[in-house]
Amino acid sequence: MIIPGEYVIVGSPKSGGIRAAGKPAKKFPASRGQAVYLVFLLSFCCYGQGLQAAESPAKEFYSARWRVAADSGWAASSRGEVELYSRTKSLPAKLRYSFNKNNLWQWPEITFSLDLPKAGDLSGFSWLKSRLRGPANEEMYLVVTVEDKNTGALKPCICRIRTAGYPVDYKLPFSAFVVSPDWTVRNPGSSPDIEWKKVRSIGMHKKGSDGGKGSIFWERLAFYRGDCPSPYDIEKDRSASPRHFLVPLGKRGRKNVYSGRVEISSAKGASRTVSRYLYGANLASWLDLPEEEQVRLLRPAFLRLGGPFLDRYSWSRGIYTFPRSALRMRMFPLDRFVRFCRAVGSEPMIQINALGYRDESGGGFSADKEAAEMVRYLNGGPGGGVKFFEIGNEPFIWHRTHPDLHPQPCSAEEYSVRFEKIAGAMRRAQTELQNGRDIKIFAPAISTAWQGWRDCLDGEENAVEKFLAESASFKDEADGRPLLDVLSFHLFNCFAAEGGREAQHGNAALLDATAVWWKKDYVNSYDKAFAAGDKPAVLPRFRKWIADYGPGLELAVTEFNIESESMINYDMLWKVLYLSDLYGILAEGGVDYAAQFCLNSSDQNIAMLDDTGKKTALYHPFRLYSNYFSGVLMDKKVVPEDWVSVYASRQGGDYTLMAINKANETRDTEFMVGTDNGDSVIFNRRLPALSLSCIRLKGPAYKEAEVWEYGRAQIH
Repeated sequence: MIIPGEYVIVGSPKSGGIRAAGKPAKKFPASRGQAVYLVFLLSFCCYGQGLQAAESPAKEFYSARWRVAADSGWAASSRGEVELYSRTKSLPAKLRYSFNKNNLWQWPEITFSLDLPKAGDLSGFSWLKSRLRGPANEEMYLVVTVEDKNTGALKPCICRIRTAGYPVDYKLPFSAFVVSPDWTVRNPGSSPDIEWKKVRSIGMHKKGSDGGKGSIFWERLAFYRGDCPSPYDIEKDRSASPRHFLVPLGKRGRKNVYSGRVEISSAKGASRTVSRYLYGANLASWLDLPEEEQVRLLRPAFLRLGGPFLDRYSWSRGIYTFPRSALRMRMFPLDRFVRFCRAVGSEPMIQINALGYRDESGGGFSADKEAAEMVRYLNGGPGGGVKFFEIGNEPFIWHRTHPDLHPQPCSAEEYSVRFEKIAGAMRRAQTELQNGRDIKIFAPAISTAWQGWRDCLDGEENAVEKFLAESASFKDEADGRPLLDVLSFHLFNCFAAEGGREAQHGNAALLDATAVWWKKDYVNSYDKAFAAGDKPAVLPRFRKWIADYGPGLELAVTEFNIESESMINYDMLWKVLYLSDLYGILAEGGVDYAAQFCLNSSDQNIAMLDDTGKKTALYHPFRLYSNYFSGVLMDKKVVPEDWVSVYASRQGGDYTLMAINKANETRDTEFMVGTDNGDSVIFNRRLPALSLSCIRLKGPAYKEAEVWEYGRAQIH
């Protein structure tokens, strides 16, 4: 995603502001008051010698003006500077950046670019070659800005690349560029085409994390006609699909070739089932909706439209209410979101703006009335029937995420008052419709794990307990039901060093730390989402709160992942293994709803689909779980303990085993699955090092196993 930002003019060949080699650069201060889409004016830079050696476009491309666009414009904290190695040419250049977030904008980003004084014509060319050297194994955009033929607005067209620690010649056909999805949704009526006749700029866009620093060396750029030889394909830099094959089960093989054993048996007593809503995902509201087919294959049970942006959203106006009118960005209409969910087989979940809004002139809206009108609008017609609503997003850190609207910390008492008012208005609105539909209300979406799930006021008791005690008396006026249906929380596990980009204790520590979710006596050493020395026991703790204060409530984790920032440089393999283990933990922990953050984003370390619709490594474990792990949970016994993490379920006469080998070595393992007919299916599997194996046994004959393997061999 390219988020609107503010220009910081660093220098130009004409001004002398860009340094020649060895001389200090003159820096120009950021210019305020730029229109929201000026960030998309990403400049065009050309290396004259390279263009002449290829097929050069017009000479005006040779001398453009460097600019740096930082962050959101009105909240810029990140900085960049440009160092040129020639007094007369724009390239080669060294582009240095430092990322910093602030309370108003927590998604650092930077764009280096050069403007053309007027549109240039590249329609006679078909591909480009650009030589770049950047940090090893990091993704960024090459962005070409054109004039939209319908609106005349400057339109960013993007192509993602992955940099290496050495120079790479990127050969990119023009067909590899797509119009930025987040720009399209904010510019209705624009053309889907890329107008190569009216190119205004080319540049690099990069996202980062707070405190991150680095540089990009951009050596040359050239344009060519004809077919592009050996075009760059980012999919080759990512991961392959899981390995898929069949294994005969008629023969056990040699005895005693295995070193570990897994026994699967039917659950004792009442059946424990995997919730169908365990496989939800958050949708990026700042992007356009992704392609339906890739989402449909994931089979998400529900899609949540939420996050801090939704606490700034007026659905009736269709805008985000940021402090400056120029930054009131638009989102796709809610009814379009609902239709999308129906098309991909998902239930929609919508987060309610619990803050309301007052602008500088005294206008605005109240949260309860806006929420009630949303229910009437969505559920009053034949195409509605939205059941799931969450009230507010992480309210106990509103003073950090929305300091202009809520400068002081929110207490549990304040949130309880807001909840009762909003939830009551929504219930009344739904009852008035008299259409037999119902809604479920989720709250409080608390995120303060690091301080024992308290609010941010000194001396306050536990916010979850306090909210549950208060909300127990909140009843539906029509039938006396509790207003609260589902207790919700957010948790982003964190292992990076302070201000750093690497896992502080090594990647292997992540896999041990899944115990913070389920093990009562586990002492936290690695996960910075909790205090050091704490015993988090997340799921047992929330289950106890429900038993003590709200019997009958369901439990939801409506945002989770490792980190919520994009550029913490974890090895993706370890994230895949962590989340693969976590889904089994959530199933066995009785979680009713779970929504991974997130489905689609330009933040490649957290998304399943990037903003161009391509799959990331996180796509595949989600798909394996959502497609195959369901039904009744089975008991298991692993010998020796911690040999592998295994989760098992039964759907009718079929069995699914999810085996996560966290060791850096293959594990020869014997599996014994006790079936309902009293027989046992026994087979051996060599589990690859650092991998997830999904094993399906098809009854009633159980002659073969269908296996998917996903791990180091596919990701690296």
